[in-house]
Amino acid sequence: MKQKSFEEETEQVYHIYDELGKVEIVSEQEFYEYELDRLIDLEKKYVEDEEFEKANIIKNKIRKVKLKIKKQNGI
Repeated sequence: MKQKSFEEETEQVYHIYDELGKVEIVSEQEFYEYELDRLIDLEKKYVEDEEFEKANIIKNKIRKVKLKIKKQNGI
């Protein structure tokens, strides 16, 4: 019982910043989904610019974020 209340009290706070500097506080799940979208866009840009080494690095980061999302969903 104490463990659960401790976890609830120490829950992470995630911030998302838009292009104008506006800050939004979001859940961990929302943060990972936002990060995934951002990384996918970045990977596409690197592929279009034929920067394949950078695209491969981003691909690995995308894989890690997807794993975190699955872990959050209990899959």
